Amino acid sequence: MKTKPELLKELQDLDLKRKAIEEEIAKVPIEPSIIDRVKSIEDVFKIKGVPMSDLEKIVFPESLKEYEKYCKTNLIAAIITEVFNEGWVPDYNNPKEEKHELWFRYNNARSGFGFSVVDCAYYDAYTYVGVRRVFRTRKLAEAAVKLLEKYFVDAISS
Repeated sequence: MKTKPELLKELQDLDLKRKAIEEEIAKVPIEPSIIDRVKSIEDVFKIKGVPMSDLEKIVFPESLKEYEKYCKTNLIAAIITEVFNEGWVPDYNNPKEEKHELWFRYNNARSGFGFSVVDCAYYDAYTYVGVRRVFRTRKLAEAAVKLLEKYFVDAISS
């Protein structure tokens, strides 16, 4: 068994180590949040590491041309969701993990065909939500749709 002076010395050493680690942590720059970094669709693709011009390189045979817009807009929506979630993948086997989905309402008051985002919702693991369209937090879901609503609307209306 250690003596009280030995334990106090260990505690003092640990305190010195803690202070040294805190000083190192203070030197590490704080990266801005994803919400602060993404201001446009170009930012999303830049963060993903994919040139937007690569979308134009996707070629559909004539027999599938009618699905081109649908596929491309859904690809864009999936990339936006992935970037805003920063690598987080929903665990649908975990009922305690929150998952936030965008909700859309048909709005014929908008010019042309219109859906508008009305809310985002939290679901447990037994949800009807598709895997690629949920966000880790409500704040991320709201920020993504506020900035990039057009791409989500295009994905469900094409």
